[in-house]
Amino acid sequence: MTIRVNAPQSGGGGPVGAPHPLFFDAARRTRQTGAMDAIRHYFLAQLAEQEAEAARHLGDSYWTDSRTGRNVGLDELQAIGAMKTIALDPRPGEEDAHIYLSRLLADLDDVANRFRAAAPDPDGYGIATIGTVARRLAAFGSDPSVRFRSAP
Repeated sequence: MTIRVNAPQSGGGGPVGAPHPLFFDAARRTRQTGAMDAIRHYFLAQLAEQEAEAARHLGDSYWTDSRTGRNVGLDELQAIGAMKTIALDPRPGEEDAHIYLSRLLADLDDVANRFRAAAPDPDGYGIATIGTVARRLAAFGSDPSVRFRSAP
């Protein structure tokens, strides 16, 4: 009787206990893609939530400045429009979810700086909207337990 130590697995997959290195790479890419999809979906959910809040503000005269006559919902919608310009598809070199998240946060910071410089935001609600999305996205990326809770 002969026993082969490196007998192939059923299906010809190679020696027992020695999975192909590309298997680990493919599994890692799948996890990273899933994580990046979760980040993208969370970001879009935050925009939708902020848009709904802006719509509520627009429908309530309480949120209209008596001095200027401007409703803060307009500033919030402008900020949301600015955030919607951020490219959500991963760029070359962003195969890692942390790199992707860092880039999105940097893009949000750029949007905030441009918004401060260009948009009329007398009460600060527009810039606060961008800050809220950025803080929540950063928390989502840093705390795994946040990923399974609804937005604050």
